[in-house]
Amino acid sequence: MTLLDAVLSLSEAPARDEALQRILRALARATAADALSVLTAAEDGSVGVAAQIGLSPAALGLSFLPAEHPRLRRASLAAGPIRFLDPSEPDPYSRWLLGNTGEIHPIHACMAVPLRVQGRLAGLLTLDACDPQGLRGLGDEDARVFAGLCAGALRLDGGAGLALAAG
Repeated sequence: MTLLDAVLSLSEAPARDEALQRILRALARATAADALSVLTAAEDGSVGVAAQIGLSPAALGLSFLPAEHPRLRRASLAAGPIRFLDPSEPDPYSRWLLGNTGEIHPIHACMAVPLRVQGRLAGLLTLDACDPQGLRGLGDEDARVFAGLCAGALRLDGGAGLALAAG
């Protein structure tokens, strides 16, 4: 039912942000992730938090330059889901997890999936679990499905339905 809920979000949500939030809620029910987010790509190359669960409310609207964050850079360039296994790489969400005021423990589970619309990077889907085994149950194919739904939601035009691309 979780995947069905996520799929229905595209047709039932009144606008992009609500669709993204509903998709993240469905994904949260399917995983042991403590934090999930959708970052959208901006023309200046930055990515900003458009929807999130498990991060401080102040994280909404945070913007990152992938060139300054190794994980976000690698995720932006990846062809599909990428799991971060190197605990020495800084986590961009350190200090932003709800209930966590310090650095995230370096050994935890992290994953990101690029969101592509018409072959271009439109954003990133990110998942973090404080338990190092917390994302083991989420297969790459399932992550791709949820990422595809998020990419579809990014095409929602302020409640008017799917925006049609010129061309």
